[in-house]
Amino acid sequence: MNHNSVQEEVVKPLYEKGDKTSVTNCGPISLLMVFSKVPKTAMHRTLNQHLRTNDILVTGQYSFRKGI
Repeated sequence: MNHNSVQEEVVKPLYEKGDKTSVTNCGPISLLMVFSKVPKTAMHRTLNQHLRTNDILVTGQYSFRKGI
């Protein structure tokens, strides 16, 4: 298994509202492979903990960060 195959996603249409036969009433949903989601979550937690522990990011960098 190479790196690129782990990053592949399957995008399926998901019915939202209105006429079920019209493509315009569907939105995309990404079905991530479990193989890629688990390592990404673990890496995010580890990196986030490292950045917080070592006070690397300034408080002004708060977008997408919990607890700030």
